Amino acid sequence: MKKFVKKIQTVMEMMSSNEGTLFTYALAYSIIVGIAPFIIISVVFVGTYVYDVSQIIQLLQRYVPADLILPFVDYIQTSDLSNLWLIISLLGVSIWVASKSIYSFLLLSSEQDGVNINHFFLRILACIYFIMIVLGIMAFGILIGYVPFINKFTTPIVITFFFVFFYRLLSFKYTRFRDVIWGSAITSIVLILLGRLFFVYINQYSNYQTIYGPLASMMILLISGWIIAWVVFFGYCINYVVRDDTLPVQGKHRLISILEKTNEKIDEREEKFIHDHIERNHDHNSSLKDEEKSEDIQD
Repeated sequence: MKKFVKKIQTVMEMMSSNEGTLFTYALAYSIIVGIAPFIIISVVFVGTYVYDVSQIIQLLQRYVPADLILPFVDYIQTSDLSNLWLIISLLGVSIWVASKSIYSFLLLSSEQDGVNINHFFLRILACIYFIMIVLGIMAFGILIGYVPFINKFTTPIVITFFFVFFYRLLSFKYTRFRDVIWGSAITSIVLILLGRLFFVYINQYSNYQTIYGPLASMMILLISGWIIAWVVFFGYCINYVVRDDTLPVQGKHRLISILEKTNEKIDEREEKFIHDHIERNHDHNSSLKDEEKSEDIQD
């Protein structure tokens, strides 16, 4: 019982710390920004080759206010996105900004797992992971929207397995199923319950339309992003406190080895550059002193 209480205290300390609060806000911002590349990929690629755009809009309206989706979708459809470089630049900027949340997770995970990786490589890895997560969310949405056996009873199971994939992806050393299942299950349950309560509150009790007018959808989106970020970080904290450090670590050894070796080579080059720079400055100062001495002797 004491261990259980101690773990709860650790989770609360992680959630209420300054780092945890800032991390949650940054994650919420990145989730909101990440909606743009998700919609672009959905409309341009999936809407062209897999499903009709109207079907995708109906699916997106379950999770994002329609007032925010429809103008952006109309803009994408009316724009000339046949230009490959335009699509690449638009997606590139959106993915780079939105993947900041994944980078924050990887930075936190690398510090807690004791993995020394250059921040630039973590940033590139965050972009790759973000694309994988967006594709996973799209597959999850298609599964819920178009597979008959997915209902309100099986949806928590599907969401749990998505978060198992999510948390395993963001951890370097603790990637076993038992290391991430508890946080994934609790995250899916809390997310579903809070989501339903939130939409009941918005639809029946709140007066956001009266207070904010046309900005009501934006305010709802901001609050939704903060709730999702809080729940996702809560699941991460649970995985952190319940994982068993006494068992052998089963992590991404090959990836860690490659990144750490690359990091060591970069550090060696930086040290060599600094050493050579110091040597050149020393030689230059020595030559200046010799010239001054020779001038004094001549005088």
